[in-house]
Amino acid sequence: MAYEVLMPQLGLTMEEGTVSQWIKHEGDAVKAGDVVVEITTDKLTNEITSEQDGVLLKIVAQEGEDVPVKGLLAYIGQPGEQVGETTAPAVSAASAAPSAEPAAALASAPAASPAAGGKRIRISPLARKIAGQMGVDYTVLTGTGPSGRIVKRDILAAAESAPKAAAPAPADRKIAAPAAVSGTAFPVKNLELMEGDTVEKLTGMRKVVAQRMYTSAVEIPTVTQTVKVDVTALLAFRKKLKEEGHAFSVNDFVLKAVAKALRQHPEMLVSLDGEQVIHRAHVNLGMGVALALMYGVLLLCCNISPAEAGFYWAAAFICAEFMASLEWQIYCSVMGLFGGALWPSVLMMAVVYGGLFALYYQMEGRKLRRFAHLNVSRKEMCSVVAIAVGAFLISNISYASTETPFSGRLSAEIFYIRTLVDFAGLVMIYSHQDHLRELQLSREVDAIQKMLSLQYEQYKQSKESIELINRKYHDLKHQLNIIRMEPDSARREQYLQELESGIQQYDNQQKTGNAVLDILLTAKQMVCRQCGITMTVVADGAQLNFMDTMDICSIFGNALDNAIESVSKLAEPDKRLIRVAVYKNSGCVMVRVENYFESPIEKRNGEYLTTKKDHQGYHGYGIKSIRATAQKYGGSISVSVKDHWFELDVLLPQPQTAVGQ
Repeated sequence: MAYEVLMPQLGLTMEEGTVSQWIKHEGDAVKAGDVVVEITTDKLTNEITSEQDGVLLKIVAQEGEDVPVKGLLAYIGQPGEQVGETTAPAVSAASAAPSAEPAAALASAPAASPAAGGKRIRISPLARKIAGQMGVDYTVLTGTGPSGRIVKRDILAAAESAPKAAAPAPADRKIAAPAAVSGTAFPVKNLELMEGDTVEKLTGMRKVVAQRMYTSAVEIPTVTQTVKVDVTALLAFRKKLKEEGHAFSVNDFVLKAVAKALRQHPEMLVSLDGEQVIHRAHVNLGMGVALALMYGVLLLCCNISPAEAGFYWAAAFICAEFMASLEWQIYCSVMGLFGGALWPSVLMMAVVYGGLFALYYQMEGRKLRRFAHLNVSRKEMCSVVAIAVGAFLISNISYASTETPFSGRLSAEIFYIRTLVDFAGLVMIYSHQDHLRELQLSREVDAIQKMLSLQYEQYKQSKESIELINRKYHDLKHQLNIIRMEPDSARREQYLQELESGIQQYDNQQKTGNAVLDILLTAKQMVCRQCGITMTVVADGAQLNFMDTMDICSIFGNALDNAIESVSKLAEPDKRLIRVAVYKNSGCVMVRVENYFESPIEKRNGEYLTTKKDHQGYHGYGIKSIRATAQKYGGSISVSVKDHWFELDVLLPQPQTAVGQ
C-alpha cells in the first residue's frame, strides 16, 4: 500500500509550511532515510525524509505551495501501484474545505511580471483575481475589452483552451489549516500594476513577521518615534530661491526628499496586497496634482468665478477627507469579523461613501439649484480655504509627530482625532456656506424692497403729474373758446390746430376700472409716446381690486419698465410694440405683458440672462420682485420666447369674495 508523505509539525506554534524544493521527482527510487523534499516554516528550513523504500509515485504539493500541518505532500509506493482514495485515511470535507482551495489558488497563481515587452498590461481587478485562482498567465493574453483591456471572458477562454493538468488529490485528502496567527488576514485590495512593477509572494518567516506586524498595527496601541531635524540650511536655500523668483513651500522640499529616499531604498517602495508584495517602479506623489485637477474641473466646467471655484474646492476637499476618514475607521473596527475578505470591504466602501454622498446631496442639492452663484469674495474664499487646510493638517498631524498637543499616541486615538477634526471642519464650512446664502438672500430681499419703493414713488409722482395735466387740460379748453373769438380766421385756425396738437398727448388717461392701474398705464403711455413706442392695452382693472397698491405697482411697473427698455433699442419704429392684457380666466386673473425683440436672449439655470452690459445695480431683480409678489397671493409667473415676442404671464388666483362679486 502506498505511503503518504505528510507535512510534519516541527513546533508547537507551527500551522503550515511551504514546499521549498523537491529533492526527489516523480518516478525516482527512494530508500528509507533519503531526503525527499525541503520545507520552510516561519522559523527554519527542514528536510523531510522517506520512512520506507519504494518509488515517488506522485507529488501533490508543488514547489512554493503552502501546506497545512498534516497536509498531503506526496505518495511513495511500489512501481506501478495506483494511488487513490482507499490508500489514505479519510478526512472530513468540512475540515478540509477552508484551506485546500486558497492554498491551491495561491500556489497556482502565476508569478508573472506585470508588464510584457515594457508595456503596461491593462486588466480588470476581477480578471486578475480569476487568473490567480485558475492559474492563467494573463501577461501573454490579448484583451477583448475596451482599449484592449483583459476582462473575465478572456481569462475563462484561456483556461478552457489550456491543456488539462493532472487531477489533484481530492480536497478531503488534506487536513485543514488552523486559524490564522492573530485572526486578522491581510486585506486584498486588487491594486493595479503599473509599468515596471514586480510581484513577490510572502512566504515562511517573512510572511509570519508581516502578519504579526500588521496585527500589531491594527489591534495593539503603537509607539511612535520622532526625530528632530535642523532645517536651517533648507530655509536659507528656500529664501535664496524665493529671491530668484522661485517660490517653494517647505512641504515641496519634504516631498522631494521622500521621493529621493524611496529611490535610494527601493525596498520601502512597496505595496502589500493580500499575501503579495508589489515592488513599485515609480515614485508617485499625486495628492497635489489631484487637488489642482479638482480646482481646474470646478473652474472650467461649472461657469463660476475663481473665488467661487476656490470656495467649492475647499468644501469638496474637506468633505472627501471626512468621508475617507470615517470609512477607514469603520473598516478597521469591523474588518476582523470577515477575515480580510474582499467583498465586505467593497460593500462597506459602497455603503459608506454612497450613503454619505447621498446625504450631502440631499442637504445641498436644492440649495445649489436656488443659489447657483454665491458671489464669493476673495477674502471669503481665503477664509474657507484656511479652514479646510487647517482641519486637514490638525487631523493628520499624529501621523507626522506624537509630541504636539493635538497628536494621538494610540491607533484608535489617531483615527478618532482625524475623523472628529475633519467633521468639525466640514461643519464650519457648511455653516459658513449657509451664512453666505443668508446674506445673499438678505441682499435680494433688500433689493426687491427698494424696487417696490421706487415703483411706489413713481406711482405717486405719476399721480400728481396726471392730476396737474388734467387741470391744465381743462384750462386749455377754456382758452380754446377765447381763441375762437380771434377776428382773423386764418390765424384763429392756425392757433387752434397748434393748440390741439400740443395737448393731444395729454389726453391719454386709461380707464380700466382700477385707479392705481389707470395711473400707472397712463404714465407709461406718456413715456411710450415720447420714445415712439406703440403700447396697446386691453385690461379689466376691476379684477385687480383685491390687490394692494404697492403690489400692483410692483408687477406692472417692473414689467412695463423692462418692456420699454427692450423695445426702445429697436431701430425701426414699426417694431416698437408692447401689448398689455388683464383678464379673468377660470377663477384666476391673468396679467400678460408682451414686447417685440430682435436680439438673441440666452438662458441659464432656467432663467433668461440680462441683455445689459452692466450687471451692477438692481437689474435682474425686477423678475424676482414680480415672482415674489405673485407668490404672495398664491400665484406664479412664466416667461416664454416665441417668434420674436417676449411674453411674461402672471397668474393670480382670485379670492372667494372677489369671485363672488
